[in-house]
Amino acid sequence: MSKRKYQYNEPKNTREHIEAIYEEINFSERGKRNYTQDFTIKDLLTRILSTLREEIYKKNSKKEDERYSLSASKTILVLVGITLIFCGKADNDLNWISNNWLAIKLWGIALTSLFIGISLEDIDFFKRIWSFGVTKVISTLAVSGLFIFCTGKASSLINGVFHVDASALPYTRTFVSGFMFFEYISPLIIVVILIIVVFYVLSFISWISQEGDKDYFNFPYFPTLFTLASVVLLVVTINFMRDNFTDFELPVKIYKLGHALDFNEKYTCSNIPEGYTVLFLGDRQDRVLVDYGSPGSTDMDKIIGGRGSFVTMNDYKILPCDDSKQTTYPLNP
Repeated sequence: MSKRKYQYNEPKNTREHIEAIYEEINFSERGKRNYTQDFTIKDLLTRILSTLREEIYKKNSKKEDERYSLSASKTILVLVGITLIFCGKADNDLNWISNNWLAIKLWGIALTSLFIGISLEDIDFFKRIWSFGVTKVISTLAVSGLFIFCTGKASSLINGVFHVDASALPYTRTFVSGFMFFEYISPLIIVVILIIVVFYVLSFISWISQEGDKDYFNFPYFPTLFTLASVVLLVVTINFMRDNFTDFELPVKIYKLGHALDFNEKYTCSNIPEGYTVLFLGDRQDRVLVDYGSPGSTDMDKIIGGRGSFVTMNDYKILPCDDSKQTTYPLNP
């Protein structure tokens, strides 16, 4: 088509209207005159389609880059976390690691837990459940109620060890409340992780059982990492519960934590000889709980990370704290 019939003439009937539409769609002046600004509908649609394809390609490329960046970050996160967990040992050959093994191990646990939490949040089931406001409200109430219960439980345990109100040992109560919260919340977390691990293991078995050449592009990479991280974290959790929450270990931990966090080795009570540890009682702090026993090492690394040893408890006495030197109480209760 070298000449446009309806470029300047208006169609007069239905047939001419159809011819004009066909002419508008198929005729193009481009290529004849480079300077022309006349574009047909076909030219404009072609340009729009090209622009849309370019935008879709950029959008998909951006999504792929973000997905790759997230995958790389998650991989580094879990590998560093697992490495720190295995390196965090008191008997490590490197002195710096052996001196800071608990902090290193806690960082490893935190990073591994963060990876598991991010992976759980990526699962569609949890995304849909968490999108409802009622889920957030009930979860908040449940966690708050559990923490209040754990605080009361911790107060009862502290009272059973020191025979005084747990409010006199605020730091110890905070630590023990955290222990209790972890003890009660860990079974739920373990069950959820185990269920997901089972599904991931089944997906890995399905990939292994494929006939012919394996499609390594579809290898269940992150399910494998999730399973490995979950197994490591579960082993650490079980060992921690075994070392801290038995009927023998927990009172010893509370006793040592109390001496490390709330008891005082320095005091100005002239009626109490030096060499003891005391806990100030009451708002006026005019009375003290004197411990005549020996708590042994109060190093936090050994208290939290080690097994308890036999210590003499229940060897206490409540005495007034007198600044005068008229009354001196005996060394033994």
